[in-house]
Amino acid sequence: EFKMKYMDLRFSNMCNMKCRSCGPGCSSLWAQEFIDERGVDVYEEYFHTKKIVINKAEEMGFMNKLKPYLKDVLEVYFAGGEIIITPEHYECLDYWIENGLNEQVELTYTTNFSSLKFKDKDLIGYWKKFPQLKIWASLDAEGSVAETIRKGTDWDRIVKNIKTLKEQVPHAQFQITPTISIWNVFHFPDFFDYMIEQGFIDTKSSPRFNLATNPWYANIMILPVSVKRRLIELYRVYAER
Repeated sequence: EFKMKYMDLRFSNMCNMKCRSCGPGCSSLWAQEFIDERGVDVYEEYFHTKKIVINKAEEMGFMNKLKPYLKDVLEVYFAGGEIIITPEHYECLDYWIENGLNEQVELTYTTNFSSLKFKDKDLIGYWKKFPQLKIWASLDAEGSVAETIRKGTDWDRIVKNIKTLKEQVPHAQFQITPTISIWNVFHFPDFFDYMIEQGFIDTKSSPRFNLATNPWYANIMILPVSVKRRLIELYRVYAER
């Protein structure tokens, strides 16, 4: 008898952003741009499909196969694409709530935190029903820099969403999972201070760092040695403050 205790669910590459450190395989908007520039045949040679959909319409779709195992889950990690705009994500939440399992399941998310609603679904209302909740927001910088790095970002809306979460779902553990690249490596200490000063995060847990490796020109390894030395000094002084 097989019982699935942990799940890592990434239903689709559907996304509402075109982050500069991402690409067509992980974002449907990126995929469309790739197709517009190079053609669908070239795209499908590399990525097979513009929109990754695993829950097909046939009788035994993916969700029909998944649901029998949801009753045993103790922890689930949701990511994307952008998981907040993925319908199957809400099917899972509805299943656990309808079957009285919402207090059993620990939810962990990676999300760009651009929206707290999807169609008629109010995510805050869902999250209130799950006492074990961890959210890792893909935020690399603030203001116009954030909007440049992750195309589609509305920074004022991000701030509003964080405040809404803090006010209405205070039990949620909120932290950031930044991608470090040439676009934010010099400014990240200031951003980290800003997030703490605003009360959005604390130092009880560390950010979950990612390093941009692709595209190659975003990778901080390409920086000249003289610039790397400046970075070392910048972070040494920051760490010793």
